[in-house]
Formats: sequence, structure tokens, C-alpha cells
Amino acid sequence: MHARTCAALYIHANTLYNRLERIDKLIGPGWKDSSRNLDLQLAMRLNRLISTIVQHHDER
Repeated sequence: MHARTCAALYIHANTLYNRLERIDKLIGPGWKDSSRNLDLQLAMRLNRLISTIVQHHDER
């Protein structure tokens, strides 16, 4: 699985492991728990939506 992920992202395995460790430090190791999937997906979508709104506002 990790090998396919690295290939898809065009990164070295060590880079993948470093990024996963960084995620653990930022939001805690519980992010891997399936019960948090919806929370994390919604948070990422809201972040993208806010970024889009700010970008459109700044273009005015």
C-alpha cells in the first residue's frame, strides 16, 4: 500500500513517513480512526471553501 501511495504521489517512502508523522503531530494520531473520517473531510472542504471565498473577495 505504501509503495503505491509513494508512486502515485511521486515521493520517496521516507517522505511519506515523514508527512504521516507530521500529520500525527498536528492533529493527533486519532486521524486514522474511521470514526473521524467525516470530521476531517468536512474540515478540509470547509477550508477549501473559505480559501475560495477569500480569493474571490480579494479579486474584487
